[in-house]
Amino acid sequence: MVRSYQSLRSCHGRHVLLGGEPGPGVDPAIALAGLFTSEEATGAPVVSVSVRLARRADADWADAAVRWLHGHGRRVIMRTSVVLPRSLLQALRECDATVQYELAHHRRPFQRALLGAAADAAAALLLQAQHLNQLGVGVVGHLGPVFPGISAAVGAGDHACESIEALLRHVAAADVRDVHVSPGVLTAARLAAIEPLLDLASKASLRRAFGLGRDQGPSSGPWRLRRFTRRALLESVASLARDNSLTVDACGCGFACHLDPNAIKPGVSRPGFVSFKPRELFALVSPVDQVG
Repeated sequence: MVRSYQSLRSCHGRHVLLGGEPGPGVDPAIALAGLFTSEEATGAPVVSVSVRLARRADADWADAAVRWLHGHGRRVIMRTSVVLPRSLLQALRECDATVQYELAHHRRPFQRALLGAAADAAAALLLQAQHLNQLGVGVVGHLGPVFPGISAAVGAGDHACESIEALLRHVAAADVRDVHVSPGVLTAARLAAIEPLLDLASKASLRRAFGLGRDQGPSSGPWRLRRFTRRALLESVASLARDNSLTVDACGCGFACHLDPNAIKPGVSRPGFVSFKPRELFALVSPVDQVG
């Protein structure tokens, strides 16, 4: 079943980010058909989808979702914080998918604090990324969530803070050239997980950036960065990425549209595209079928 859902924009049109998990008696095809029918009935067609995999246990659901989406003419991005099983890799190759690895920190405790306890180490993800590159599968790095005091300095007092530079060197060494930078939202759970790993300078920088007092407990939230701080953080990380010969949002958005093998036929002209607008759905049914 669909667990989470967010509507975004790509270079070629409407993009959806979704997460799912297996459920008793739940057919992913039915769940996705219901979602697309609901969303496209009154809105623009969805031309591409990111399927987020946060646990290896959900790989079967992701496999079925990828094949259904490809079969209905949608471009697929597999966004993952875990190493993908071999069966899912086969589906991704057959469906011309792009794989987007979530990379938050080069150290495993930080990676898990930022992405969840089920997240694999960045080193393990990048090792698989190298393998996929050799197989001809498009690979992208999703740098984030990034935070002041953890990923980059954004203020005069942040000189002693953690930096994402070590991770960027590993990304470049794995021959992953395209990256997207994603700013983080600070939740109570994430604050509780990350603070024990930080030194005093980094902890102070993180709290200052989100307007939190020194002793304010993790009982509220979520907290978001101010617009200026967010912009400074993104530019700082993007600049570090470019210094390591990485390209940030090469196509103009965060979904690496230039890696799409069908980029010459973007949007609703993709091979096999099936519209879920009611009028176009009924047009696919013959008069005999409608009567019968």
